[in-house]
Amino acid sequence: MNVRLATMIVLGLALIGAPADALKVKKRNESWGKPGVTFAQYRADARECASLTYGAPIKLNPLPPMGSGYGVFVPVSLASKLTPGKVQIYTTTLVEGVKHAAWMDVSEQLQLILDRCLVEKGYTRFRLTSAQMDQLDRLKRVSPERQQYLYRLGSDAHVIAAQGI
Repeated sequence: MNVRLATMIVLGLALIGAPADALKVKKRNESWGKPGVTFAQYRADARECASLTYGAPIKLNPLPPMGSGYGVFVPVSLASKLTPGKVQIYTTTLVEGVKHAAWMDVSEQLQLILDRCLVEKGYTRFRLTSAQMDQLDRLKRVSPERQQYLYRLGSDAHVIAAQGI
């Protein structure tokens, strides 16, 4: 078994063992809305809640122990040949896995701060339909048109009632 596969198995087991409420990062097809809110208030609330995440204290969760897994997955014939100047295996899978785990920790914690603020302001999360996602995908990421589109959806009481999460 190669080291990349072994590392992915170890990281996968770590994710499976994560608490049930882990991985709470907002999905791409979700947004927030508040029926009847004005566009000016919608933008002001978004800025205010986003600003709470700036400089927020973040605690990175410890990674599960991985040292013992390396010996299990690397064949003895390879392990015995790892001498200075003759390393046969080089992989960044573990490093990238650790970076991703850290990114997920940070994203989850910042999302919780943002979510709490929006809920306190009376906003509700809703899921966009596939047609709405298609329209959203046609709009540039940080454009006024995209902001207006999400506002129109999020301020519509019918959309919030039908698509609320």
